[in-house]
Amino acid sequence: MAVLLAMPAFASAAGGSDVAAAREAVAEMNQAEAIVEALLQSAKADGDAVKVSCLDDKAKQIRGYAAGGRKALTRASFLSSDEAASTYVGILTDVASVRSLRNDANGCVGADEVAAAEEEVASKDQKKVEPFELGKPAEAVRSGAGVPVRSPAPASPTL
Repeated sequence: MAVLLAMPAFASAAGGSDVAAAREAVAEMNQAEAIVEALLQSAKADGDAVKVSCLDDKAKQIRGYAAGGRKALTRASFLSSDEAASTYVGILTDVASVRSLRNDANGCVGADEVAAAEEEVASKDQKKVEPFELGKPAEAVRSGAGVPVRSPAPASPTL
């Protein structure tokens, strides 16, 4: 009986690491999706039909896995612990497939092109992470300077 009572505590402790691992896996899938998409767009811009053909199918499959992972991660928060654990295992299985597809996609192009796509995606990610505080420009938030905020004007004149 004591073993049965200890099981939920163990399951919830393991659940936290499962959630973290699933989130990391979805983030990895999202990054792979962005990189392979950048490689595909570059190949299209260059007019390289061989590379486009090689990357297109892999990009579609990775898009599917990434979208499925995002949906599954969101849905798992509404499931029972056993169902959520099963969902997390599915996500971890899918990320292995995405890794394989990403490696295959890397083989479609040269190492220089892969490095350029990774750098492009990293710079886009960096631009997305802008500090924000209501009423302050981003430069003021970065520097820590306080920017005075005026109260809004009245909505309508007083009669």
